[in-house]
Amino acid sequence: MATPAPGTRTDEARRLALTVAWVGSRPVWLELDQAKAVLEDIELSDAGTATAPGIVHVAREALGELGDLRKTMRGSVMTLDLTAEDDAHLTPPELRQANAADALLAGSNWELGEICRRLPSPLPRTAVVPRPLDLDWYAPEPVLAETKGRGRDLRRFRRFHRLAGPTILFAGPYTEAGGLDLLVEAVFRLRERMPDLRLAAIPHGSTDPRYRDRCEMRILGLGHHGIVEWEPVESEIPFWYATAAVVCAPFREPATPEPAKRAAAAARPFVGSDLEPFREHVDEGGTGRLVPVGDLDRLETTLETLLVSEDEAARLGEAARRKAETEYSAAAAARALRREWERLLGGADERLA
Repeated sequence: MATPAPGTRTDEARRLALTVAWVGSRPVWLELDQAKAVLEDIELSDAGTATAPGIVHVAREALGELGDLRKTMRGSVMTLDLTAEDDAHLTPPELRQANAADALLAGSNWELGEICRRLPSPLPRTAVVPRPLDLDWYAPEPVLAETKGRGRDLRRFRRFHRLAGPTILFAGPYTEAGGLDLLVEAVFRLRERMPDLRLAAIPHGSTDPRYRDRCEMRILGLGHHGIVEWEPVESEIPFWYATAAVVCAPFREPATPEPAKRAAAAARPFVGSDLEPFREHVDEGGTGRLVPVGDLDRLETTLETLLVSEDEAARLGEAARRKAETEYSAAAAARALRREWERLLGGADERLA
């Protein structure tokens, strides 16, 4: 066996040297067994107890500590974790603080682009660590129906909201940019041929009260076939996705991709605007459908195709669930996080060699 050259480390030595000090709160998914299994051989500790860690991993809430940490832990690689859904919204002072990190992690390519577009130059190293979903919490309706406790709640949910016919679910911002008004018009058109069709809307993102009220007044024309939730019960949000015939987000502007991910977890077909956040998570024709922004005719046609073809809707939904299990699990997030830590530590070794 060849002897490593002086001043270099073997892969095994580098692996054993992977020590991480976490600054700030750790995400809940990091404590799941799937994630722990991926990271079990990594020495993961709090910053106050770590001794010369290879990586100092700074959560969004601890961004203000980044400058001091750099001074006190000079030999460590500083990573800034901006992978939570709202972490892309940084103020100008926060952007300047973020620029002091050696590496910046975001939850999606779109979010990373939004952050980098506003960061001062030169940019730190960047990477995407996909934000995971709890795939037991967001699950297909048959799975929820068989889950102890939740099956009873699901049946009560269906009865309370009178979800007897096919339902299109809107999930997104209650703003002009969210496009709920477009979906409302599409549903009115479709009901001329599908009188049992229902529309339900739940907010995900910001709310413009006047816009929401305007849409709600129009939806009142659907009678009990139209539902607008102002503040949905947290435990019922997975039920809205699981019971939908189609999940729709006809955004006029890029926003959170989470509705597409949640629809995938629930094995429901997704229809969204052809915008970057959704292109990253939806395989057109494979796990969902993307339509041109603001195109009401295409939106109506695409929704109708999925409503009348249960086989096609099921095909897209099942493929989306498989994608979710592969890409949105806690294990997948842990693997991505570990890969970036190892890559960064390797880069630090090369700089120090």
